[in-house]
Amino acid sequence: MVIDEIAKELAKETPTSLENIQNVLNNIELGELERNLTIICFMADMFGENGPSLGIVATTLKNDYGLTSESIEWCYQLVNKFFSYRKQFLKSKNQFSSEYVNLRNISEDNNLPKSVIVRIDKDERKFGITDINCTIKKEESYYDGLGKVRLFGEVKHQAINKTALIYVIVYNDNNEIICYNSETELSKKKGKSIIDVSLAFPLDENISAIYLKPAPDPWAYG
Repeated sequence: MVIDEIAKELAKETPTSLENIQNVLNNIELGELERNLTIICFMADMFGENGPSLGIVATTLKNDYGLTSESIEWCYQLVNKFFSYRKQFLKSKNQFSSEYVNLRNISEDNNLPKSVIVRIDKDERKFGITDINCTIKKEESYYDGLGKVRLFGEVKHQAINKTALIYVIVYNDNNEIICYNSETELSKKKGKSIIDVSLAFPLDENISAIYLKPAPDPWAYG
């Protein structure tokens, strides 16, 4: 069923931009009507954190987009399935993230599980970030008792009018910050920015999460 497939694929991603929605839809076999209705759902903010308000959004879909009652019903079925899948995926992610990572259990040059990376959707939307794709690899440390990892990849984003940084923040199993890095600056032009940072912390620490938090550069004037 097309509506189920669309909802499931969208729930795996974070539909924060029209480009993001279109990239997901390009990987699904669907008709022009389903594609257009899905985009309208996004433009009407039906995938927002609080979900659609039946009366208000139905009026918007009818008056602003000229949708029929059948198309409006299709949109609500899509969004309801989206939130159902989203809830399942978030629950699964939260359960998995409770498993900590210790560098002593990972061989040198091997990757850490990507599940340890935590992205902050709300902050990413503020800075026009559409995707972050990165890998974390354990590196050789020249100091006893000190672990070292390298996080590298790319950040896709829209053009922005302010200087922004990506803060990489490492938390242990006591929810304490054990390391952070703020060297990655996003280009103001639309495109990709490279993220490539090294992080060092005590080898005995259990890593619960590595947050990627975009934020304004506090020392920049624009």
